[in-house]
This record gives sequence, C-alpha cells and structure tokens, in this order.
Amino acid sequence: MYDYKTFSVSEVPEAFRAYSDDVNKYKIYIPRDWQVGSGDTKGIKSVTAFYPEEASTSNVSAVITGLGPDFTRLESFGKVDGFAENLVSGLDRSWAGRGPLESLQSS
Repeated sequence: MYDYKTFSVSEVPEAFRAYSDDVNKYKIYIPRDWQVGSGDTKGIKSVTAFYPEEASTSNVSAVITGLGPDFTRLESFGKVDGFAENLVSGLDRSWAGRGPLESLQSS
C-alpha cells in the first residue's frame, strides 16, 4: 500500500511516475506499476483511467468534458464549498458494506 499525501515535484517518491497529457494540459503522478487506459465516448472530450494491474478497489479516472458558454467561472456550478462537499460526498463509499447499526456506532 502507498502512503497517499501531497508532494512537491522535487519530493515525489520513487514508487510514483509522472503521466502527462500534453493535449489536455495536465500531469498526474501515479504508482509506477499502474496501467493507463483511454477511450472515446460520446459527449466526453477525453477519458483516461489509471489502475493497478491486479484486482483492486483503487483507481483514478480523469474525465474532460466541454462546458457551455454560461459556465464562465467556478461559481457557475454553485457555491464553491457546496459544490466541493457534494462532489466528495457523492464519491465517498466508506459507509459501503456496513449495516445501519454499524454506521450509527461509527458516527
């Protein structure tokens, strides 16, 4: 397992490597042994997946879509804090597999 935290470019552990997408202008550091896959879909400009070779519950997907002309600022999605909270809450699956009693006890 990796100890996930934020690193400056000069202190990225040897266990990670850089993946750069020059077309969409982003760079991500992923574990060295992870695979990279990309695909084409309708309505999405780019989708790239980063995943371990063996079966795992960990992966990262970068999805790039176009925005309409009315999305000119981050606030176009709503208040920044509310948008971030909804985004993270929608992705949080730490409760999965627990019954109602276990969920209440861990609160």
